[in-house]
Amino acid sequence: MMKRADVTYNAKDTPTNIYFTNGSVTKYVYNAAGEKIGVEYRVATPNVTVAFGSFRELAPSEIQSADSSDFINMIIT
Repeated sequence: MMKRADVTYNAKDTPTNIYFTNGSVTKYVYNAAGEKIGVEYRVATPNVTVAFGSFRELAPSEIQSADSSDFINMIIT
């Protein structure tokens, strides 16, 4: 089970990065209006650990897989 190690926030107090104790990271992307427009996932290789309450960026050799999704905001009238 993944446990959250730490969360960083932007100036609008919305989460930008969620770090997990197994080293994995979820990163949220926002536009200038503060709307969430995408998310990036980075899964750490086995045996990577991050202490609770701390965070660090993964080195390229520590990334097992990476993926991203872009969100489309539509207004239907």
